[in-house]
Amino acid sequence: MPEILEPLRLQNLVHWACGAHLVPELAALGIDARYVKIAAAPACDVPAPFPREFTVLAYLPKPLRDFYGQADVWEAARALPDARFVIVGEGGGEACAPKNVHYAGEVSDMDRRIDEACVLLRMPQHDGLAVMAIEALARGRHVVWTHTLPGSVRASSVRDAIESLAKLRDEHRAGNLQPNYAGIQYARREHAPAEVARGFLAALEDAAAQVKKEPAPAARCVRIAISGQGVFAARVASNCRQFSQRLSAAVLTTSKGSETAVSMLEIARSDVWYTIGQSSAPHAFEITSSLMRKPRLMHWLGNDVHALAHDARLKQRYRSARFQHLAQNEYVADRLRELGISSRVAPLAAIPETQKVERLPETFTVLLYLPPDRPEFYGRFQYERLMAALTGERMHYIIVGGGEIAVPRGVSAERLGWIHDLGPTYDRCTVLARFTQNDSVSTMVLEALAHGRYVLWSNDAAFVRQIRDYSDLEKSLRDLLAAHAAGTLAPQFEAAAAVVNEYSPRACIAVLEQALGHGKNYRTTTHIESFTPGASRSERAKGR
Repeated sequence: MPEILEPLRLQNLVHWACGAHLVPELAALGIDARYVKIAAAPACDVPAPFPREFTVLAYLPKPLRDFYGQADVWEAARALPDARFVIVGEGGGEACAPKNVHYAGEVSDMDRRIDEACVLLRMPQHDGLAVMAIEALARGRHVVWTHTLPGSVRASSVRDAIESLAKLRDEHRAGNLQPNYAGIQYARREHAPAEVARGFLAALEDAAAQVKKEPAPAARCVRIAISGQGVFAARVASNCRQFSQRLSAAVLTTSKGSETAVSMLEIARSDVWYTIGQSSAPHAFEITSSLMRKPRLMHWLGNDVHALAHDARLKQRYRSARFQHLAQNEYVADRLRELGISSRVAPLAAIPETQKVERLPETFTVLLYLPPDRPEFYGRFQYERLMAALTGERMHYIIVGGGEIAVPRGVSAERLGWIHDLGPTYDRCTVLARFTQNDSVSTMVLEALAHGRYVLWSNDAAFVRQIRDYSDLEKSLRDLLAAHAAGTLAPQFEAAAAVVNEYSPRACIAVLEQALGHGKNYRTTTHIESFTPGASRSERAKGR
């Protein structure tokens, strides 16, 4: 999910992975992580004898039993009716479970549970380096798992798992099942508690040294606490670190109670609370800001203004002199003006810096974005109609985002799912089509223009062909296709230069600095000057 992943990528975080196999997975998502072992278990010298009844142990906690493979465990239990399956993990039993499946609930004696089993079966949809698997190996038990690990048996499907379990059951029935000595040796060599602790402490020291390398904020640095749309908040904070010596930014989060408390402290420590694309904020933040009399800077993007227009209480509140307002563009500023709110146009740093505009591809290529959530809102049905209408044309579609769409037979298309860095994808495209029911600032539109690509969009903007309905969409695309076939279609170099000049991180951070009273060409109001760090409460009150 980009709203979760992008902030993780952009924030100044040190990333650790609990399993080596997770490092390349995270790298594919744009996160540079280091493998740090946390799974530790003391290896036994003499394994406990196997139980008389062939017993399979599995972990299926509520409410994630489906994720952890309950259906596969049940199928294995039905295939081996003479085996006993013991399920541990939060939650009670299941009425539809096979008769040989017994739910023990959450237990505190995991070592005993492992000793009373012959094998651990683990069939999750995805996994890290499971501590339970290491503990089972360390106690000489067999492990059948969806991942590859020395001393365990990999099961890429439930059929593989059933075959491996059946083989172990037959050996147990014949009295030939031996403890998993290879698993014991692996656990002793790679997951001894003392060694894992030493490696963990070394990783902590490296992380601390990495943080110390970060440049210290300037003496007169303005501290801003950023809330609102997660991706934009994280991107602005990242750009402040890279391109500003005047601004020190912290992103406010509320996914956990502890994060909310830390964020409240950040507001208290800040010189200004800066909100992006959000007409209302968490109540805890509002209380902290009010008690500390923190100045507020609101950055409006578009859809948030639509929400504001329908809330008379918020409109009255934001007209207060305590609030200063920035608008993503002139259109948003005009809408705010209609609501009685004065604002200054300040483009949000929404795009990475583009190095070069590549020539258009030989095959006319259309880029479409359809997320898994509400693909019809983003134009799914119009795109399906378009593909059907243009079947037979020499063109190609690239579909990103992971949303559903029915591609007609005979249409050249590829689905790339969600991609964290679309730069190379823009270079492969001729035009981006974005036919949304409602839209505010679109990072994809800006990025496509920065790459010199054509854009068909439901909004009106410079260098964009506006599409108000399906007929506009088809006609605009046919016009571009005809120009491409005639050899007269060239990249939008002027658009790329203009967008990079206005929306590059450096340019946008400079505008933000100006809005906070540090610009040479910006005449601040008394209230903006109150953002200056070190001002007393009484001095700030004068600006209100």
